[in-house]
Amino acid sequence: MKRQAEEKGLLDALEKHPGDQASMLAYSDWLSDQGRDDEAFAWLWAARRGRWPYKQDSLYSWGLDPKESSGVPKVLYEALGRGLLCRWRIGLQASFALLGEALAVLREAVRIPGEAA
Repeated sequence: MKRQAEEKGLLDALEKHPGDQASMLAYSDWLSDQGRDDEAFAWLWAARRGRWPYKQDSLYSWGLDPKESSGVPKVLYEALGRGLLCRWRIGLQASFALLGEALAVLREAVRIPGEAA
């Protein structure tokens, strides 16, 4: 129950201050401490690159336009594997979980054989 309250507090802060790098990095660290490494990496990646999913009616999506904060590289967008994400809207946590899965796919694709995962 304590973990759920901690996570809710971190997510509430992110909802109040979308794209706040310090809050994103704090949540990334918290996720890492929980063993949720793919999600943690997604939040770290987005924070360091100034990325934040597009929001409409409390639902989020990633896009392709590099001028927008929701824009991700085409190879990453394609790794998301959900077709036209601009039409596909999900919650904040789910949008970053999906991003984490896509980043994990790409990391595996470029991993050097024999290298630790």
